[in-house]
Amino acid sequence: EDIEWPMALSVQTNDPALFFAALAMSCVHLPESHEFSPQSNPFFFRWLSSKCVEFLNKSLSNPSRAYSDGTLVAVTFISFCESMAGSHRIAATVHQPGLREMVNARGGLDSIAKASAVGERVTKAISALDIVVATKFGCTPIFDDSYLLTLQDVEVTDILSRIKKTAEGHLDPASPMPRTVILTQRLKDHDIFKSPSPSSPPAPARIEHPVS
Repeated sequence: EDIEWPMALSVQTNDPALFFAALAMSCVHLPESHEFSPQSNPFFFRWLSSKCVEFLNKSLSNPSRAYSDGTLVAVTFISFCESMAGSHRIAATVHQPGLREMVNARGGLDSIAKASAVGERVTKAISALDIVVATKFGCTPIFDDSYLLTLQDVEVTDILSRIKKTAEGHLDPASPMPRTVILTQRLKDHDIFKSPSPSSPPAPARIEHPVS
């Protein structure tokens, strides 16, 4: 479901950046032995990523798309995909700071969640994947001021504590970290991508620093 609704949104809004981001997201969910996984077929994954970035740059230069829900999800997905495919530095230094800037320009996650029919799904996707990446790499979530928006009904106190301790360097290396797949499954079990009631979208804004 976390792939199907962005794919549907990309078709509804004619958003090729989101379309290729959703395809890349599908690839990183495949078993490593699958012929289209990033491990088995890195060229195919890189092609999807490059097409996503190509269309993202076009979206970011278009005031009507620069801060759209589709653009936010596309940046979120491609950042997550780069991290999972071994390019965490690119995600951490390019995509995630750009995503943070765009979310701030939209008034924060709470504002985005209330702004459109898919706003809550957008913010939950941003927050959930932010936590998954932080869990995997032992870093601080970039939305540490509001990422609990996604998890208010999920019992993850111990997981979040471990994330923070790891980022601060206080966690014993011998202490097992929670597996990304466990956290992801728990998010899905608690309807993390449940659709909200519709509302009016905000006016688009112009972005100053495109994500590349």
